[in-house]
Amino acid sequence: MQIKIGLIFSDGDFHQGFGLQKKLMLVVSNEDKSTEIEIQLPPAPEIPVLYQQWKDSYIKLANPQLARIKVKQVTSFSYPERHQECEKIAQELRNKLNQWLSNIKPELEEVIKLNGDSEIIFFVYTQDIKCQYTKDILYRLPWREWDYFSQVYYLEAALCFNKSQSHRKNNTIKRQEIFRRVRITSIFGESEGINIQVDRELIEKLSQRGAELLVLSQPKRPDFIKLWDEPCDILFYSGHSYSEEHSQVGFLQINQWESLNLEEIKNTLREAIKKGLKIAFFNSCDGLGLAQQLADLNLSLIIVWRELVPDKIAQRFLEYFLNSYAEGKSLFTSVRDARIKLIELAPNSEKEKQLPGIKWLPIICQNTIDTPPTWEDLGGLKGKLIQSPYRGLSPFYESDKDLFFGRNNFIRDLVKGVNNKPLLPINGASGSGKSSVVFAGLVPQLRNISILYIVSFRPGKNPFDALDLALSSYYHFSDKKPSQQGKKLKSQTNLYDDNKKFGRLINGIINHLSLQRFVLIADQFEEIYTLTKEKYRQPFLDALLYAIEFIPRFTLVLTLRADFYGHALSYRPLSDALQSSGIYNLAPMNSQELRAAIEKPAHKMKVELESGLTTKLIDDLGTKPGRLPLLEFTLSLLWDKHEKWYLTHQAYQEIGGLEKALAQYADSVLNLLSRVEKKQAEQIFIQLISPGEGTEDTKRVATYIEVGASNWNLVKLLADKRLVITGWDESNQQETVEIIHEALIREWGNLRLWIEGNREFRIWQERLKFDVREWENKNYLEKALLQGTRLAIAENWFEQRQNELTSLEKNYISASVRVRDKQQRKQKLTRQLTISGLVAGLVLVSTFAGISEIGKTNAEAGKISSAAENFYSRNDYESALVEAINAGRLIKKSIWKSWIATETKMQVISTLQQAVFGYQINELKGHLSEINSVSFSPDSTKIASASSDRKINIWNSHTGEKITTFLGHADAVNDISFSTNGKIIASASGDQTIKLWNVATGEEIKTLKGHVSRVITISFSPDGKTIASGSGDGMIKLWNARTGAEIKTLSSHSSRVLSVSFSPDGKTIVSGSGEGTIKLWNINTGLKIKTLEGHKSRVSDVNFSPDGKTIVSGSGDYSLKLWDFTSGRKVKTLNKHVGAVNSVKFSPDGKTIASASDDYSLKLWNTKTLDDTKTFKVDSGRIISSDFSTDGQKIASGLSDGTLKISNVDKRDTLKKIKTFEKHSDEVISTSFSPDGKAIASGSRGGTLKVCNSGTGKDIHTLQGHSSDIKSFSLSPNGKIIASGNSFGEINIWDSTTGKEIRILKGNFGSVKHLSFSPDSKIIASGSENGTIKIWNIATGEQIKSLKAHINEIKNISFSSNGQILASSSNDSQIKLWNFDTGEQINTLKVDSSKIINVRFSPTENIIAAGLSDGTIKLWNPETGEEIQTLKAHSRRVTQISFSPNGKIILSGSENGTIKVWDTLTGKRIATLAGDSRKISSLSFSPKNKIIASGSTDRMVRLWDINTGKKIQVLGGHFGTIKGINFFPDSQNIISASRDGTVKLRDVATGGKVKHITLRSSSIRDIDYSNDGKIIASASADRTVRLWDNQTGKQLQTLKHSSEVNTVSFSPKNQIIASGSDDNTVKLWNAVTGEKIKTLKQHSSRVNTVKFSPDGKIVASGSKDGTIKLSDTRTGKKIYTLKGHLGEVKNISFSPNGKILASASADKTIKLWESNTGKEIRTLRGHSDKVISVIFSPDGKIIASGSADRKLRLWIASTGREIKALRGNNKWVRSLSFSPDGKTITSASAGGKVILWNFDLDSLLSEGCNLMRDYLQDNPDITENEKRMCDSI
Repeated sequence: MQIKIGLIFSDGDFHQGFGLQKKLMLVVSNEDKSTEIEIQLPPAPEIPVLYQQWKDSYIKLANPQLARIKVKQVTSFSYPERHQECEKIAQELRNKLNQWLSNIKPELEEVIKLNGDSEIIFFVYTQDIKCQYTKDILYRLPWREWDYFSQVYYLEAALCFNKSQSHRKNNTIKRQEIFRRVRITSIFGESEGINIQVDRELIEKLSQRGAELLVLSQPKRPDFIKLWDEPCDILFYSGHSYSEEHSQVGFLQINQWESLNLEEIKNTLREAIKKGLKIAFFNSCDGLGLAQQLADLNLSLIIVWRELVPDKIAQRFLEYFLNSYAEGKSLFTSVRDARIKLIELAPNSEKEKQLPGIKWLPIICQNTIDTPPTWEDLGGLKGKLIQSPYRGLSPFYESDKDLFFGRNNFIRDLVKGVNNKPLLPINGASGSGKSSVVFAGLVPQLRNISILYIVSFRPGKNPFDALDLALSSYYHFSDKKPSQQGKKLKSQTNLYDDNKKFGRLINGIINHLSLQRFVLIADQFEEIYTLTKEKYRQPFLDALLYAIEFIPRFTLVLTLRADFYGHALSYRPLSDALQSSGIYNLAPMNSQELRAAIEKPAHKMKVELESGLTTKLIDDLGTKPGRLPLLEFTLSLLWDKHEKWYLTHQAYQEIGGLEKALAQYADSVLNLLSRVEKKQAEQIFIQLISPGEGTEDTKRVATYIEVGASNWNLVKLLADKRLVITGWDESNQQETVEIIHEALIREWGNLRLWIEGNREFRIWQERLKFDVREWENKNYLEKALLQGTRLAIAENWFEQRQNELTSLEKNYISASVRVRDKQQRKQKLTRQLTISGLVAGLVLVSTFAGISEIGKTNAEAGKISSAAENFYSRNDYESALVEAINAGRLIKKSIWKSWIATETKMQVISTLQQAVFGYQINELKGHLSEINSVSFSPDSTKIASASSDRKINIWNSHTGEKITTFLGHADAVNDISFSTNGKIIASASGDQTIKLWNVATGEEIKTLKGHVSRVITISFSPDGKTIASGSGDGMIKLWNARTGAEIKTLSSHSSRVLSVSFSPDGKTIVSGSGEGTIKLWNINTGLKIKTLEGHKSRVSDVNFSPDGKTIVSGSGDYSLKLWDFTSGRKVKTLNKHVGAVNSVKFSPDGKTIASASDDYSLKLWNTKTLDDTKTFKVDSGRIISSDFSTDGQKIASGLSDGTLKISNVDKRDTLKKIKTFEKHSDEVISTSFSPDGKAIASGSRGGTLKVCNSGTGKDIHTLQGHSSDIKSFSLSPNGKIIASGNSFGEINIWDSTTGKEIRILKGNFGSVKHLSFSPDSKIIASGSENGTIKIWNIATGEQIKSLKAHINEIKNISFSSNGQILASSSNDSQIKLWNFDTGEQINTLKVDSSKIINVRFSPTENIIAAGLSDGTIKLWNPETGEEIQTLKAHSRRVTQISFSPNGKIILSGSENGTIKVWDTLTGKRIATLAGDSRKISSLSFSPKNKIIASGSTDRMVRLWDINTGKKIQVLGGHFGTIKGINFFPDSQNIISASRDGTVKLRDVATGGKVKHITLRSSSIRDIDYSNDGKIIASASADRTVRLWDNQTGKQLQTLKHSSEVNTVSFSPKNQIIASGSDDNTVKLWNAVTGEKIKTLKQHSSRVNTVKFSPDGKIVASGSKDGTIKLSDTRTGKKIYTLKGHLGEVKNISFSPNGKILASASADKTIKLWESNTGKEIRTLRGHSDKVISVIFSPDGKIIASGSADRKLRLWIASTGREIKALRGNNKWVRSLSFSPDGKTITSASAGGKVILWNFDLDSLLSEGCNLMRDYLQDNPDITENEKRMCDSI
């Protein structure tokens, strides 16, 4: 509370007193209330005397030499004595003043009550005093020392010279400018003996706070014209001054020669006051005279020193005052603050010398009743100041929220999204402001609206560590023991092996802090694809996706660069989540938004842009995405050049405009560096770039080690210059550095040159970093070192640039070299030693062992086969196949082949199979960098390859021999093309040229110049007369192939042209570009025909089909697209690559498309079916380019590691190594050959059994019958989850959007009779037939509670709308109410004799309704249990009831097919709906109260208009009773479920199908053929065994267990079927009648497998209990129990003679047992995971096993020796089966595939020879015998 006290003196003096003759008034003003008190002050003649004494002592003490007043001489004195004397006088003066004023205190105390919070301003009015001396003393007295004010902290005294002026308000001139700025005129006068430069610097600092300064330094009188002409708010003076004539006149020493009396310039000062001068501050000595003269001119406020003031004290007072005033404090408070600081904050060295009374001296003279203006009122800027309101290249952070403008609408949408969605993906171009809009826009808004917790992170190299670090802050404020919680966090956030841990952690935080929402911000999400290790990527994404789907009140906000959106879509779960949530695309700002972003930050700082400058900036910015940082940077440079608070056109031109500002600034920093430092800068900057491979170059965070210690000082300098920013890597505990923004990459020419010049090196180095990390992770194993071409490339870079490699990178390369050199010494004579070893081995065998010819053949075949394996392992495919064929021929032609050991035979065949189908015709090495283009010559005899190593190599396509190398380009060769006659090659290069070469001589013919950027693509026209080229400048040029003259330029692409191709007729060119478009051009006119759009990333390659009707394109979005040439319509999109597609080519016959990708694969596609028919995988690098030979039989591919591979395009119809039948969409659990080998049966987890032709793969039958019928059904209130209950007590939880199963809840007894979701969709309650209710957490699948509710089956369950109460009904005529939290029963509602069929809570929770078997509906009050009323509803039982969403209407459905509508309040019937012909089984209201849906036993869904009662639609399609109907929350879709297991999602308005959701049927666990092939038996999780007719596919019988059936087997004579189940039993059935013969209860856990012995006398069973039981088939008695496995027995198999039993176990082993004794023979070890399947070959000599390690292993049955491990399954090998002839094995895998493995020696030899014929004929190193090796095959 502010109180003004005015002491208004009348005439009088200190000798006579005051107020004796005229009134002395004390005026107290408090909140517009004024009180006047008449007082008198007694005589006090001592006061003037004491004041003069104090003044004399003070002046002597103050040392005039340091004061702001000129004196003639200084007398020496003793300082302590004078100080003591001065202090004594000052105290006497205080005492006398208090004594004099003491009689006023009682008067004041009656009017006001003071406390510590009172703010007092004490005014002294002296205008009526006639004596100038008296008036002068009154001016100078220390009024603040009056002890009445001792308890008041906020106190200031003021003088008023002009009483009449003080009672009228001042009129000020309104300025016309947009912003009012404080204007200060500063006069710096004569400064002899004092330092006024300090004052000047303090005043100049005010320019940062919105002040315009006018400075007059030691002015002459004419200079004061500026005071007349230039308006100002504050007049400041620093220098010497003094007063005379009892403070009536003041003088300023304005320069060395002149003193100025203010009276002499009174008109000038009057004009200044008229123009707005409000405050004068004289920081000089004795300024009362100056104050008096200015008061006479009606100046409102003057601050002066009342006596001499020492120089340092004046400086500090000014500093303290300006700090407070410019921060926004009032004028009086600022003077008070400065006064207090002056005393309390004086340096210790000066405290002893504090002048007594110094704090009295500064005084405010106020001559107006106006409140003194604040700094902001005058136009200044208060608070914490910012150097610039523009962020330059830095993003806006939360602290910058007040300066962030232009995205209001987008931010509003984001805020809405956060509160409603679990995922907010923000997608935008680099530089579009994604991070800024989140941190400066979204985050501040969120903090204002709800209780939430916000965590942000960047993924970086290890997103788990980054997230761990970000979440660690939670424990610092949430727990008293952060260290313990930190350990807990560390364990919980080890997410790599469990994607649910993160979700549980977030859920815990949300619950612990009672948050409304947890918001996780993943900024720069593209780092997942640029920096994150691949092994972390998918687990991390899975962890996030789990949290998004299942954690309530959780929202993930991610920012993703648009050019990486395709990467995100490549992972289907993430793609689905993105599409489901809706993408928030951050588009470029419109002109209105840009204007706000440009002008409003400046307006905050009261700065204006010159007229038209904003428009100029917007025009120059253009419409290109990602240029906002460039705009911000330009504005930040403009800010540094602002002139008098204006940003000007001139300054804009000086900095180079928008286009050149950034580059010019960066160049200016670079120019300050020495030549050596510039080279260092290059090395630093290239380490901060992650070179794009199909995407733009991006910035990366580099560590101190990567940049190098010697470069770090320069890093700090660059950081000071704002080109880089430094940081700290918490996980690695070292400093980091990164480029300030990616705009620098795009706009700075020097950096672009550095990047291009170092691109090849940096791409290689980034790959090397990954290799080094893998080497570290594998504990420096030799296998992880570099080999072959990759090592040669590394050596080359090491030699050139080892100073730019880290020590670890150097060590890695050095270690690789050492191991390579060691291996080379060993392998130099490998082949010769191998052959010598064969001969030596044979001699030794013949000589010392006396082995027969059979032994020789065995040994020789084995040795040759081993040699083939050795060559194959070294990628010497030709030698491997030659030796494998030799071994195969040896066995085939040997007269002893019948006696050759099975082990040898199988080794030879499996090795031959491996060599045949792993064969690459050639792997050619000769480039040191990635191969950008490959091309076959028209006659297919040559292949040309072009590489980033600047070379073009020409190869013999048959032998792989390099013919010649073309050298001449100064940069990477990006593309090559043969002329149609094959005589010329055209090459396109990064050196901006095209070269033509003579193929025969290798001579350069000519060089074509014209492009201004790198030439990326080139193509000859079909007639060979024209060349088309595409460049990084976005241009396509046409050239005369003969003369080299440029014909025309085609321009329309806005980004680099990556591919050009001629149509077969040569009339059209198709081009693909970096902006993702395809354009068609008329070659004659040069005009664009059309643009094809559809790709989401760059179009890397485009080509015409041979008939010219189709165009194929490959893109960085991982897809191929086919387009109709005539219409431009997109025909098909092919999406099976998981990396960018770099090359697409049609085969010459147009029947095949080849696509090469970054995913290390080359795929072949059938153009008719558009299936991918073959995939070539490579291990050494990305596939950059590809080309077909002219006969279409070979395809060449160029790799990123510099390797050229030539592969055989196999089109023959011979049986392959692997024939894959992708017949199932689910995991294939079991397979079986028919007895004749012509068919294969396979059963899947989805409940489907398929019978296929084993030769062609065509379907014979699809048998579907294993399914779990739907007993109950419910849709969650939020529409996201479907739940269905079956007759086995299982609840299936499904995603309603995708139809994917989330989980299965098991634990109900018998059928699940009813399901009900909680209102928040997080809980589900189930009722079962034994009267139990179970409560489940949907997110975790955990059973929360089990309520033993009723003695009979549960009919219905209903949650109250707040979720706190659960109601259940049963046939026991009771409704029970339960407290959901505690599980306690609250109440029981009973009816007399009827059964309660249905129960529902009303939405208002005040009513429970029940439908009864007597046709009535009863309503109860749930709180009291009182019955409200009974509605006599139907003539038959009420089967369904439902409340409307507002609770005002009840629907009831009956057995007689009628639906009645009731008013809840009155109980009156509103309407009757008739139309269902059968019992009403389901009812539902739409959320908007407009439509009713009913389902009945007639399998129909009907929609009704609630207002008219009319039927709208009848929807069919189900084949069973409708068990559930639900509307989605938006009322637009309806979902219905039928007892037949089908679920349909339909559009309400049209009734049309939106989606058919197939809820998975019960898994088929096993299948078996009867030995006559007539019957197939299938065992299923639906607790049945079903028998099928193999000819017709009809179901014959159903055999039932009480639990899931895992295995089934026919006895040899087809009389008995054995089945094993989860009920721990084996059941034997009559195969003809289906009658159960026996039940064997011998196992303590589920039975996984059963098999009959070949003679049918024994049935063996393997169990989860780890044992195998052998039982007598006839009696059922147990014969033996086989124990030895340490895990469950997964599978068993009898040998064909029945003597041996093989068992496969989860303990990773296979055991062999004697079946007649039960003794263990041996254990086979080799698998690295559980063994799931095992089987004997028909001859009993081979055992095949399949495992979760994805391998199929072959073993010798007699010895247990492993022959081969076969790879090809991409998931667990679930089931194995030999064909009857033993030449084929089928394997079923979890990926839905059935794979056929060929072991037919004749077929393999034929296939191998077909592959090798060209090689054998053309290779000069092949002997004549080897050339003829295939003649007889």
